[in-house]
Amino acid sequence: MAEISAREQMIFDLASMEWELFQLVHNTGGRASCQDDPDTFFKMRMSQWMVYSDKTLESCMRDFQKAAEDGRNLIFEKYGRMMETTHPEEYERVKQYFPEISERQRAVVEEIVAQHLEWDRSTAAAYPYLRKNGRLATTREDSADGISMESYLRGELQCFSEETAELILEETKEAAAAGVNLQEQMKCAFTAMNLWSGRKRRTANRRGRHDEALSDQARRDGLERSGKDAGADGYCAEPKRH
Repeated sequence: MAEISAREQMIFDLASMEWELFQLVHNTGGRASCQDDPDTFFKMRMSQWMVYSDKTLESCMRDFQKAAEDGRNLIFEKYGRMMETTHPEEYERVKQYFPEISERQRAVVEEIVAQHLEWDRSTAAAYPYLRKNGRLATTREDSADGISMESYLRGELQCFSEETAELILEETKEAAAAGVNLQEQMKCAFTAMNLWSGRKRRTANRRGRHDEALSDQARRDGLERSGKDAGADGYCAEPKRH
């Protein structure tokens, strides 16, 4: 099995921290279906973290660790802040639990969001089929039935420290200046992971059928298949779970 890099492990660890915190979020309408779908969750979150540098990822990790020390759940805060436009009455009841955001951080967040909206429009024009399977685009489309990409991103960025927000803005500007669309990269990474997992499942199914055939042959020959030759699938290293 191939060794994974420290960066790959950090991306997995970030998604793992988010998943654990996500399990502690209680939806007023009952447990959300996505809370029972770790496969999609990890693909979505890891595909988003992949576009950022180690420095930014390390800053995000520190934010999660500091929040845990302070008894805060950043995932609760993220979804709570989103309710400002989807469930305003409920938002009024929970907003007292969210730390105040500086004017500087609000400005930084809005600058990042504005660039992502521009990227989103470009992605929709270039890959309409890929884009139509995603979230709604803008906050004005928010309702109790769905949250937009704009509001989701804003709610997420408001939960991080000002330092992390500044780092994300810096990388956002650098990408835009270089003609790189981070929204497109995130969506392509998610699509690639879906294709990879589909390939892995198909390979596993083929191997399963092959193993069954070997077992049948072994029984016919009066032999026992020890299974000692069974090896790793060779496609991906398993990150270490902490």
